[in-house]
Amino acid sequence: MSPQDDGRIARMIAKLRELLRKQSGNGVPLVIADDGYVEEGGWVYLILTPAKPGVRAYEYVERLNELECELRKEVDGNILLVPAAPD
Repeated sequence: MSPQDDGRIARMIAKLRELLRKQSGNGVPLVIADDGYVEEGGWVYLILTPAKPGVRAYEYVERLNELECELRKEVDGNILLVPAAPD
């Protein structure tokens, strides 16, 4: 991965965090780690986890869809938001 790709992905993550802060009162609090992404086949998969354990993905999947739509308006590229269980 080139430094340019690193910067592009860092901007995607920063924008996603901004959207998460704006929607902080809407359901399950979600977070993304600095290394919470996978880039494969021209797509960037941003991996979100609930801020607390015990939350199932179905509890926030609709929110992921809304966030993904908003993020695509703000950032160029093939982006998918992926739910994951917290560690």
